[in-house]
Amino acid sequence: KRVVGFDEAMTAYRDFLKGDESYSYGGDDEVLRENAELYNSADWMKTYHDGNIAPFFHTIDAATKTVNSGALATYFDAIPAGESVQEHYALWDVKSIAYAFTHLVKKGHKNPFI
Repeated sequence: KRVVGFDEAMTAYRDFLKGDESYSYGGDDEVLRENAELYNSADWMKTYHDGNIAPFFHTIDAATKTVNSGALATYFDAIPAGESVQEHYALWDVKSIAYAFTHLVKKGHKNPFI
């Protein structure tokens, strides 16, 4: 494995996004900004667009303020058949957010991204 510095890692992440926005569930966006300041790497932040998707869920149900990202799909009963819950496993946590979000939009909640 190769260890990379913060600038290189975040530049690769920004390049991966190809100009799209990145959303976290909770305060990960703020942690990235704090690290950019700590590493004097604020330049890449000028072209990085992020946000927190948690308020979408919190406005639908305030109780989700205590639900982690990997449990959202379970909470909203939005797990597709054949999927198994693996909370705190990054790929599952992202799927859980996506499944819950898609489920809620299909139920009539406004998609804040369109």
